Formats: sequence, structure tokens, C-alpha cells
Amino acid sequence: MAKENTGDVPKELFGSHPSRRKFVKAAGATGIITGGFAGCTGGNSNGSSPTSTSESEIVPGERDFSGVELSWWDHESPTLEALRKFSQEWAEKTGAEVSFTLGQPDRVRDKEQTVFNSGSPEIDIAGHLYSWLPRYVEGGHLMDMSSHVERLHSGWKENDWVQAVWEIDGTYQDRDGFYAMPTKFDVFNHWHNKALFEEAGLDPEKPPETMSDLPEYAKAISENTDAEGFAIPWTQFAAPWQWYLFAHKHGVPWYDENGYPAFWKEEHRQNSIKVLEMWQETTKYSPDGYGNMGYAGTTTSFIQGQVGMAYQWVAFGPTMMNPEKSNIVDDLAWGLTAAGPDNNDQLLGGWQAGVSKYSENKEAAFDCLAYVLNPENSLQGARDVGMASARQSVIGDEQVQEAQPWYDEMVPTALESAFPMPKRVGWLESVTGFGSFIQKAITNRDTDLESGLQEVAANTWETSKRSGYSPSETGQKP
Repeated sequence: MAKENTGDVPKELFGSHPSRRKFVKAAGATGIITGGFAGCTGGNSNGSSPTSTSESEIVPGERDFSGVELSWWDHESPTLEALRKFSQEWAEKTGAEVSFTLGQPDRVRDKEQTVFNSGSPEIDIAGHLYSWLPRYVEGGHLMDMSSHVERLHSGWKENDWVQAVWEIDGTYQDRDGFYAMPTKFDVFNHWHNKALFEEAGLDPEKPPETMSDLPEYAKAISENTDAEGFAIPWTQFAAPWQWYLFAHKHGVPWYDENGYPAFWKEEHRQNSIKVLEMWQETTKYSPDGYGNMGYAGTTTSFIQGQVGMAYQWVAFGPTMMNPEKSNIVDDLAWGLTAAGPDNNDQLLGGWQAGVSKYSENKEAAFDCLAYVLNPENSLQGARDVGMASARQSVIGDEQVQEAQPWYDEMVPTALESAFPMPKRVGWLESVTGFGSFIQKAITNRDTDLESGLQEVAANTWETSKRSGYSPSETGQKP
């Protein structure tokens, strides 16, 4: 079915035709992903500093950057091992040094913003979530890498990337620039413990098919085994994603074309509340402290056999399959998240990295980033250390599919109907309050959901207006 355009991502990403952005080279590349996720293109817009760069071809890892010290900021994730491994290889080849500054996603976001606002050259490579890109681009904090991508040698294969992931991660609205490359590709998925399913009287080959099935499965596991039924990250940062996962599956957009909080519109309001009620019911069968459980905590409780089901990003799959860390390797099963009444689209996640505009080592920073993400390293990282790559050659590789078997069928299926979180200025300002409200709603089941949602909608309306949108053209402040 056609996607509803919320003004955050161009419609053509989800159609059968490649984007016609000016920087795109429509080379007709195809791959294993169908529809709008087939093929990808590189950039050819003007670079951010043409006077300081040669127009010669770039072969990452072959230039001399002796004495250069790069600072890469990112979050702690299963892909980090690969990023460190290949950046160190690049450093040894070029004579440079690379250090990492790490933190939880929301901490990274806030610290990067502080450094950017100061104009400090402290950051060379800035890892970030794709929904942060509007703020970074509007603030002029990231280098436009278009001309650099255009100059990469043909063996770097920029047309190997899944088109939609490349564009969602690297571009912003109708601007011609290209600002970031995908470093961790993610789709939100269902995972369960087959042994606990059997013990609970559930079919181990059949995960919950619909949203209404989810609390019933969780209850069966909790009441018939020694484990809890369901785990999912509920931090302030993660909570809005969990709500939007099923709000979207009810046909509820976050914004309308004017930046009005569409989830508060009369035709969407009851479904927005219904999703919260479903999560209130499901979390009755979650571990103690679930309201503040993060990504690591969710994974740990699941792989230790303390929880029968989990919703978690595919990038955590290698940890679940690692016998040195996981107690459930032989009982691990996976599938798509449950369907809603409107669709069974899957939520697209992922991190990317760009070069800070304030970096004093822009050439080296781009060279390092491009080396880490070249085809050979992307493939080796996925085969050996669980790197989650959006390169089509990686997703379709037999050894990768053996090491990460969800790439064989589940991930390509999920990509056919994947949807992103909103990408617009103002979203970050409103989503923090949304996360706090959702945390309150799932931990205090006496919360007045409608009045709480109205407060969130009012804040969303205000931030949209401050960000240059016109929510009043749709309606008054909620």
C-alpha cells in the first residue's frame, strides 16, 4: 500500500522509482531489495570546502595523514567493535590516530549539540541518529560530503547501498547536500524463546500476529513459566519509538503537512490512546523496573532466559546468537513485529556518521569514515563481528546470512515496508516530553491518557510553530 507522507521523508523513497534529487546519479543499480529500497546512489553536489580539496579520485586509506588525531563520537552499540577495528586499520595505513568518545544515545546527542553550538573542533566524526540530522543540518554543523562521495573510486560502490537507507540517513528535505553515511543499519524486530513458548503452551513457530495478541502471549508466558512475558526498551529516549511503532500501524501519522500533531486529530486520537492502553496491558507481564529498561537491559534479560519475548533492533541479534553471552542460542527465534489494523510496516532505525563542519581534519575524517564503510570492511564486519550494514552485497551474502540468519528472509521482507521516525526540525524538542509522558502512562495505569496526550500535542504544536511550520493552518493549539 502507499505510504502516507508526513512531510518528513519524500514519497519517492517508498515507490518504484529512484529519487531525482540533484545529487543522485541514477545509474539504475538494482539489488535484492524490491521497490523503493532497490539500488542506491552517491552524490555530486558542490563540496563544503572546494578550495581545500583536490578533484582527484579518493581511495580511502591510501593518503598520508601522519600526525592527524581524529575524534569520533558515537554511542555504545553492537556495531562499535567493527567501527573501532576498521578505523584502527585506517590509522595504521595513514599514520593517523583515532579515538572514540562514547555514551548513551541521548547523552551523545546533547553533548554533540553543546560542542557544535560552541564551534569547537573537538569532534571530527559525529555519530548520530537519522532523526537528529535536521537539527544538525539546519544549524550548519555538518560538512556537505557530496563532492567527496562523487570522487570516491568506483570500487567503493556507492550504488551498493539500499537506496532508502542511504537517503534517509544522509539527506535532508529538498537540499542537494549529503551529510552522513550509514554506520549501523537497523530494523525493529520480534524475538522469542522457543522453549519458553512451548512451556507456556504457545506454538514456538508462531509469534504474535496482531497487536492484540501481544499482551495475551505475554500473559501466557508470565503465568505458565518462571520467566516474565515481554521486554522492550522504555527509556525516555526509546519510549516514543515504541508508541509510534503501533500508532503507525493504526494509520496514525505524527504530523500533518502543516506540522500539526496529527495524532491529536479527532480521526486519530482514539487510536493513539488505544496504543498506549495496549502497552499498559502488555507491560503487566514485563520485568521489574521495565519503565527505565534500556536497550542493553532488554537484551540481557532476554538472553539470560528471564523474558520469553522481546522487541529489539536487529543489530542486537549477533549478541543473542553468541554462545559466550547468550543462554538461549538454541531456542532463539525471530520475526516481524505484530501487525496493526492498518498495516504491518516495520520500523526503520539506524545510526550514521558525518564530518563536523568545525573539524580541522575534514579530509582525514572523511577518508577514515569511507574506509570503515567500504565494501570489503562492511562485508568482513558483518561476517566476523556482527556489523549491521545497509549494503545490498552484505545483506545478500551467504556467509552473512549464516552468521546472522535473519538477513536471509526477515530483513529483506521488513525493508519492503519499512518506515522511519519523523525527520524534521522541532521533533527532538517535542519528543522528550512525549517520552516522559509514555513512561508515566505505562508505569502508572491510572494516568489520564487523553489529557496527557493533549499536553504532548500542545507542546508538539508549539515546537512546530517555533521551527517554522504553520500548525495553526490546520487547527488551534490543542
